[in-house]
Amino acid sequence: MATNIPAEEWKEWGRLVDQLNVQALVEEQDTRVVNATDTMIDALGLFAAHDVLSAPVYDATCNGFVGLIDMLDLVAFLCRFSGSLGGTKRLEREQLNLDALKHQLASLNEDQRAQIRATPVTALIGLSVSVKTPGQTLVKLLTDPNTHRIPITAEEGDQFLGILSQLDLAKWLHQHRESVPKVPQYLLASMKAKSLRGLVVRDFASPGAKKEMVTVPSHATMIEALLKIDEHKVSALPVVDVQGYLKGTISASDIKKLKLEPSDQPEEMLQKMFVPVSYCLTGSPLTCTMDHSLEDVLGAMTANKVHRVWTVDSNNKPVGVVSLCDVLAQFVPPTPESYLT
Repeated sequence: MATNIPAEEWKEWGRLVDQLNVQALVEEQDTRVVNATDTMIDALGLFAAHDVLSAPVYDATCNGFVGLIDMLDLVAFLCRFSGSLGGTKRLEREQLNLDALKHQLASLNEDQRAQIRATPVTALIGLSVSVKTPGQTLVKLLTDPNTHRIPITAEEGDQFLGILSQLDLAKWLHQHRESVPKVPQYLLASMKAKSLRGLVVRDFASPGAKKEMVTVPSHATMIEALLKIDEHKVSALPVVDVQGYLKGTISASDIKKLKLEPSDQPEEMLQKMFVPVSYCLTGSPLTCTMDHSLEDVLGAMTANKVHRVWTVDSNNKPVGVVSLCDVLAQFVPPTPESYLT
């Protein structure tokens, strides 16, 4: 990201972003709401009945929305509970013993099953923002690697309007790529590029040479993949064969394919996750080389409605990833002062 962009240009860019009509982006969604008094089983029932992965949590005591809960939250909780018999800390690598986890599943008593099923959704939620929140603030929030979507409420906070995702903002950015102020041009110039097509993936991708590339072997089970996703606090991981060639992507959205039901006992839910990851792989993963342009990558993301593109070498082995978080981060002012309008 360039840090030598004049303040006036950031202000111009900020004014355009703040004109973003957030309500228009979310108003056509078929949204479902979870009550703060609901349990995780209630939430699971809603997800299964309406084929959704997440929902906002409404608290009647404060007459407002207090956050977001998703399927990965539920799966992670089940694994943590069964792995530590009631502990709440995040599972560490040395705890990912599947044989021990299976043993714990078999040894759960009725009280422990009831404790799992009665867990309130309020223990697993995130954050929400008002529809009047400035667009600049929303962009900044969605460049947090741990925040992929945000519940949007009415100005008073008592009406849920929809969920704003990184992909929603990326589509807006892609649609306005020719009409935005000079900030993108300054950004590209600072990276030795003259146009949007000049910014290449290698300028911002995180190659495996610098940081170990986390992958899921194709012989792994879904529960292993989901635990690894939770451990590394990411939303997806590449699946590779024994030679390291890219075979697919496993993400939180694949949990839907496991067909978890509210009537399932906790151990039955987890048992469904012991299927091989190949059971959930569909189609070919979206890839790019390190020399593809940002415009190409952003266009592919929005056209295919994906949140990431794997960067591969000449042998189709994953060496990095470009996420929507990476893309959006290019357009965030480098200092808080840059947001002044």
